[in-house]
Amino acid sequence: MSTSCGGGTVSTGPEWTAPARGQVDIKGNTLTFKSTSAIPNHSFTVDLRALNPDGSGKVVGTDNNNREFYLTFDPGSGARTFHMTYRLKACRRVYTPTA
Repeated sequence: MSTSCGGGTVSTGPEWTAPARGQVDIKGNTLTFKSTSAIPNHSFTVDLRALNPDGSGKVVGTDNNNREFYLTFDPGSGARTFHMTYRLKACRRVYTPTA
């Protein structure tokens, strides 16, 4: 279990619990998440071409500090939950669509 999932020194489990508020836009093969939360440097853009035809798979992005992160998608189409993990951290953030 990572002790840095919550950004502090106390383990918060395998997932960040703070919600990632923002807007997801998909244009062509590009997904852009624009953060509206207080979490700094939390907006990102990734290329979705590596996904499987059923919409599942993992894509790689790079954050503002040049660290690789990964978004993992389950099969499906349309709005659905996806997960973000970093190469050097054992925890993940869950992005869940809202109405």
